Amino acid sequence: MNTIDPEVKCSLSKHRDAKKLWKTLKSRYVVVNGPRIQQVKSLIAKCEQGKNMPVSEYFGKLTGLWEELHKHEPLIDCSCCKECTAGSKHEERRETDMLHKFLMGLNTDIFSTLRTSILSQDPLPSLDKAYHLVIQDERLRTSHVVVEDKPADVLGFSVRATSNKGRGDRVEKVDKSSLHCSHCKRSSHDSSSCFELVGYPEWWEDRSKNDGRSRGGGGSGGRGRGSHRAHSISTGQQLGPTQNIGSG
Repeated sequence: MNTIDPEVKCSLSKHRDAKKLWKTLKSRYVVVNGPRIQQVKSLIAKCEQGKNMPVSEYFGKLTGLWEELHKHEPLIDCSCCKECTAGSKHEERRETDMLHKFLMGLNTDIFSTLRTSILSQDPLPSLDKAYHLVIQDERLRTSHVVVEDKPADVLGFSVRATSNKGRGDRVEKVDKSSLHCSHCKRSSHDSSSCFELVGYPEWWEDRSKNDGRSRGGGGSGGRGRGSHRAHSISTGQQLGPTQNIGSG
């Protein structure tokens, strides 16, 4: 009586026999395991690996539910004879059920091929062996994703480097309108960067050729007509309706 909680002790009648006392306590406070067993089995049936859930997290949830269920439903222990194998067979069947549940709950989009390969083995591997195979496959997939991401970064860097190089490696345009060269008397640069002193770059010749083509394409007549028209407008000359502007 001295080991019983005071709140429980006050509700008990005195007993001279300890066996009767424990029988009373058992009949009054025993917990029925049926509802909890049903609840745990329902949670095990619904337990599945989420889309972004690691295999270790999924297996950990299953292991916790299995441990609680095994406390309520212990293995069969037969002591009829020394050669009885009922207990070991029950344990093997439980192990097989756990293996099937673990494989069924895996993400089908990722592990469908591996699951078929494991179930095709005869005899079936243990739960720990199957877990090892799944974890190894998950690590290989993760390493492949990391390796495939690196070339994309390198390619993007290469494209950016090439595009910058084609623009003369100039990222920001600098305002040079205030500069004036004391050698060639031109603006937008100073004597330290004057091409007549430091030398002309390789692209200067190509630029000169392109400028010559664009100027020659219009012909001398076009330049003359444009100049004559501009001169006529600036001097205020009146042109007749039929007068040809480009005829001198």
